Amino acid sequence: MQAVTATHKLSVLMGDIVGSEQMDRGKLHSVFNEEIGRANETFRPDLVSPLTITLGDEFQGLVRTSAQAFKIANMLRLDLLIRGVPCRFVIGQADIETPVNPKKAWNMLGAGLSAARDRLDDKKDEGAYRFSLLGAPDDAKAAALQALLDALGAALSDMEAGWSATQLRTIALWVRYGGNADQVAKFRNVTNRSVYYALEAAGWETYIKRRDALHAYLATCLAP
Repeated sequence: MQAVTATHKLSVLMGDIVGSEQMDRGKLHSVFNEEIGRANETFRPDLVSPLTITLGDEFQGLVRTSAQAFKIANMLRLDLLIRGVPCRFVIGQADIETPVNPKKAWNMLGAGLSAARDRLDDKKDEGAYRFSLLGAPDDAKAAALQALLDALGAALSDMEAGWSATQLRTIALWVRYGGNADQVAKFRNVTNRSVYYALEAAGWETYIKRRDALHAYLATCLAP
């Protein structure tokens, strides 16, 4: 991870587990640590401060762009769901005013961090992908854009909530193997036709159109 100077606009990614108090603590600890560790390895070039578990069921990290933060959140969401661990995230703009810690995502201050935490803690919002923009809610334009991004994130969450266990497993494998139907079919011990049927039943093409459109907007129109 490359050093970043203080007073730098970054994206903060925060997440937590939904309903962790009802889960087996040992299993949750193992799964959560494993998936956070895998994300840190996969997205190492994009992380300014690594995803760090702050409590047993929460994490935070600093990412170079909001687009990459969303990509990380989406991968974590699918990988955790397939393992029976529901989760939610906030992708927020942040202006870090203290030295950035390249080893652990703590002991840093800056505009946007508290607002992102408040968005994550909003229990009335059922969306798994939430956004926090600098200036909202006082700036009407920022507030309207934040509401639009939240709505797009909620549309993805709603689709994910409707997937069966088979569809979710197929999708997670499809993403992991880069859309290679042969590998997915081999892992599931089914035919390629069964793989494509599960994807179609889940509305996968619609899902990726929405997901990719959201990612493209974040990549081209939102700073950082």
